[in-house]
Amino acid sequence: MFEIEICEPRRVLLIRFGQEVEERDFPELDAITEELRKRGLYDSIVDMTRVDLDRFRTPDSAPGFVASRGAVREPFAGKERIYVAPHDDLKLLVRLFAGYQESHGLRRPSLVDTLDEAFQQLNVTAADFRPFQRPEPHG
Repeated sequence: MFEIEICEPRRVLLIRFGQEVEERDFPELDAITEELRKRGLYDSIVDMTRVDLDRFRTPDSAPGFVASRGAVREPFAGKERIYVAPHDDLKLLVRLFAGYQESHGLRRPSLVDTLDEAFQQLNVTAADFRPFQRPEPHG
């Protein structure tokens, strides 16, 4: 489960994962970033502060899933991607992901311990963000 907040003036996305992460979250997240790419490029912060690795739900192991995600292209090429992972086990997975990204010729994301560090790097504050509402499909 995840939530997205957006700071339009500074073109920054804040993606917050909850305690439970499921494989099905990622195709949905990919679809949302694909829609947003049509509007332009965004820096992104992926907040994994609340993630509980014991509740990481994938058919493969967490490292195996991370390896498969490592081949997925950056949602906004050339823009900053900052992962917030305060716990050692999550840091290890983010570093593994970053290594896979780099091995596929993609830009390595940054890793920080706190959301405040990520905000400082992109010169934003929590107050700058608003909930992102995905447009309803027209049919």
